[in-house]
Amino acid sequence: MGRPCWSSRLTVEQCLPLTVESFNRSGTWKCPSGTTDNSSWTVSQGSLGKVDYSIQNDADGLAIRIRRQDALLCGELRLLEECLIPVTTTRPHLGGKRHWFRCPILRDGKVCGRRAGRLYLPPGASVFGCRDCHNLTYWKSQTHDKSEDALARNLFALPGDTP
Repeated sequence: MGRPCWSSRLTVEQCLPLTVESFNRSGTWKCPSGTTDNSSWTVSQGSLGKVDYSIQNDADGLAIRIRRQDALLCGELRLLEECLIPVTTTRPHLGGKRHWFRCPILRDGKVCGRRAGRLYLPPGASVFGCRDCHNLTYWKSQTHDKSEDALARNLFALPGDTP
């Protein structure tokens, strides 16, 4: 079952993700201001991209400054824009601290600022941003066939079958 893709929108699976989770695992949020490090994405063929970043913790709050980005997208290696990604925190009900990126992309003359756990870099883009700003969708939502759901709820929904 299933159907062919019905949309020409890019999917998040086609983009390089920058995730809060990866920074959590590496202990980045506990590092002092000015700490520099790098993160890279790999696939079975080798390196796909690398990003150098530094942590800023000042009066404006916590942020990550992406200083050098080399991304191999669609077979093309390029140097991308330097950008500052603000980071915010929330306090979950049961305690602890949860970090979020704030989308740095300008939309209608204003910074988007949307809180996101992942920022994406689509092919052809030069700055990481949220799904909304890059107009991204999920592959599964583009190929999902609603008749599968109807069939799962009612086996007698098969065409031509009568009880």
